[in-house]
Amino acid sequence: KKLLIIGPCINKTKSDNTGGIIVLFENLKKVLNNKNIDYILVDSNKNNYSNKLYAYISILYNLSKKIKNTNHISMHGTINDYLYIGPYIFLLSKIFGIKFSLRKFAGNFDIFLKNTSLINKKLIIFLLRKSNYNFFETKYLVDFFNIYNKNTYWFPNVRFNSKISTLINSNYSKRFVFMSHIRDSKGVDKILKASELLSKDYTFDFYGKILDEKYTKKYFKQYQNCKYYGALGHDEILDVLKNYDVILLPSIETEGYPGIIIEGYSLGIPVITTNLRGPSEIVVNNKTGILIPPNDVTALCSAIESINKENYKQYSKNALYAFNKFDSIKCTNDYIKKIKSSTNEN
Repeated sequence: KKLLIIGPCINKTKSDNTGGIIVLFENLKKVLNNKNIDYILVDSNKNNYSNKLYAYISILYNLSKKIKNTNHISMHGTINDYLYIGPYIFLLSKIFGIKFSLRKFAGNFDIFLKNTSLINKKLIIFLLRKSNYNFFETKYLVDFFNIYNKNTYWFPNVRFNSKISTLINSNYSKRFVFMSHIRDSKGVDKILKASELLSKDYTFDFYGKILDEKYTKKYFKQYQNCKYYGALGHDEILDVLKNYDVILLPSIETEGYPGIIIEGYSLGIPVITTNLRGPSEIVVNNKTGILIPPNDVTALCSAIESINKENYKQYSKNALYAFNKFDSIKCTNDYIKKIKSSTNEN
């Protein structure tokens, strides 16, 4: 029998509209395909259905239809997937005597659990207790949730090895880049303000989908050494990113492990980011990058100025080495071993 995986596949009509969780699930599928692991797929990307109601009906129908050919259900999901698909997975697992595992994307699940309704809280805790394995993106979530299930493991945000390294040409040229959603909560204004306080031989380029309306090309043109280049497709990121020295991501709001940091590591590119709980787990201060307090333009300027031709090469080497922990093949292999051990117990 086969492994059944549920997760968000790439958007069928807008393949360039690919968020981080879709990238992660597509990476999982690639590794399974490369290892010739036969699996059954149920797509949980609601945008690939005519509407949300039809999406949930189709997902539950497909689970019911395909359940007899599997010995393990593995859900890679969002909060809504836990609430609306998770209970049905548990029900099927009891009826057909098969095991299931849950993987949660992103890094705010503990905050959601603390603030949600009592019914949602009880439902999620019930599912986590009954699951054979639980996987979380961050170590702080593993620590938080392992009280409900001892089989709780780390499955971080991952990327494939780029096979390109800026170490080949690690000459530092004061080229800084921001690649994320263009919004104030990501620290865009902090970079713009810092650019005014620094010498004009620094360049700051911005890529990403604009989510806060105030940001326009005209808005960026107010700043002499800053340029906005629009959004990138996921397959364009590395080719553009390799032209820069340092990633800037001075986020204000808490998040899990930003994918752009891991993509930067795959190229040997260090990062300056804020010491929020997610980034501070994957950035070693003054080694793979620099951690600064949120909302601190002065600290951002100091961090930018502290990187120079003398120390850049070591930052780059450290960043490239740090990527090993987030290699998609390695991390997915660890996940597969655990899933296989579960099915072998039957």
